[in-house]
Parts: sequence; structure tokens; C-alpha cells
Amino acid sequence: PFLVRLPVAVALLTQRRLKNAAQEALVRLGPRIIGALADALGDSRSDPALRREIPRVLSQLATPRSAEVLLASLGTEDAVLKYQVVRALGRLHERDPRLPEPNPFIAERIYEETRAHYEALATCKSLSVQGCDDRSLLGRALRERLDQNLEIIFRLLGLQYPQRDIFSVYAALKGGRAERRASAIEFLDNLLNQSLKSVILPLLEESSTEMLIDGAWRHFGVDKREPIDALRMILRQSDAWLR
Repeated sequence: PFLVRLPVAVALLTQRRLKNAAQEALVRLGPRIIGALADALGDSRSDPALRREIPRVLSQLATPRSAEVLLASLGTEDAVLKYQVVRALGRLHERDPRLPEPNPFIAERIYEETRAHYEALATCKSLSVQGCDDRSLLGRALRERLDQNLEIIFRLLGLQYPQRDIFSVYAALKGGRAERRASAIEFLDNLLNQSLKSVILPLLEESSTEMLIDGAWRHFGVDKREPIDALRMILRQSDAWLR
């Protein structure tokens, strides 16, 4: 019965009316299904919509193995799936602060996501020369990706540092009150290690894109691009919506 129910329940995750029931059924099957979920999540040939539903189930199973599977998926090229994986890790960590276990891979991902944020800033700056601003479809899409990327950085920080404090800082930074934003930046200045502080704080403090791009060159080797090169870079990315 278990082997029969599992693929049916997994397939139902993409059905809007039934996916909540399917998630509940899968969670009730317990940790023994993690291997099958890991296979489906890691199969790039699977339906992307299906893969994007699996992280939530893994977060509810809340075991070291489910945490391992989610961590292994952080490097996915699917931007939407990556966002779902990071959210799932946050929910899992909230359920059990011991999970995921301390792992240098998380720090590496924070650094890589910060680099990606600087690269996206450089792309936005290059394309603004051709009128690609928040009034254009591409400009809005790029801005949404920047916002999502910053959220991912903070969700990953919430796995390395006290999660509630990090979320409070992020809420203050997204708010409009200057004094709360200043306090949040000061808190991060005292909390983060030097390597992270040197690349994350400028994103929050510096209002000049030019200055940020100069910093991107110093830290990551990210340089200014001609508009045509920026467009070519987008076309080479795995983000289907931006392409």
C-alpha cells in the first residue's frame, strides 16, 4: 500500500484543490519517504511545478535527513525552486533550531547569493542606460529578482544567526523608518563576521549604485557592462522568466 500511495500523493502536489491534502498525506507517511522526495526534487527532468512543492513537505518532516536534502538543493538554477528551498529551511529551523546542523556550506551560499545580488545590480545599472527602469517589464522583473535575492540572503542568515533577530532586522530594513533602519544596520555590524559584514552592509548603507558596483569589483570581480553584454548575460541565465 505504501508504494502505491506515494507516487499518487506526490503527483497531487500540483493540484490546487488537493495539494494541501496531498502534503498532509505525505507527512503522515513519515521519514521513510524522504529518499523518494529527494529523488523527485533532484530530478531536473521532473515537472518544475512539482519540484517546487516538495520543499514544504520536507520542512514538515523536520529530520536531519530532510535538512540535508534541502541544503543539497540550494545550488539549484531554478530561481523559484531556490526560493522555496530557502523558505523551507527557515520553517524547518523554526520547528527545530538544531536543524540544519552547523554547516560551512550555508556560509558559502550566503556569500554566493550576495555575489549574485551585486551582479544583478550591475545588470540593472547597465540596462538603465537603455531605459530599462521600473517602468519597463524587464526593469520591474529585475527589481523583483533583486528584492527576492536580498530576502534569500537574510533567510540564509537566519540559519546561521538567531533567526528571530535576523527577521526583525530584515523587517526594519524593509520599513520606511530611518531610525529603525539605522538601528538594524548597527545590529548587523555587531553581529556578522568580518567577511560577511564587508559585503552585506554596503548593500544596506550605500544609496549610490555606482559605489556599490565599485565595491562589487573589489570583492567579487564584478565589473560594469555594456547594455548588450548585460542582455547576453540574462539570456545565458537559467531564469526562464527573465530570458
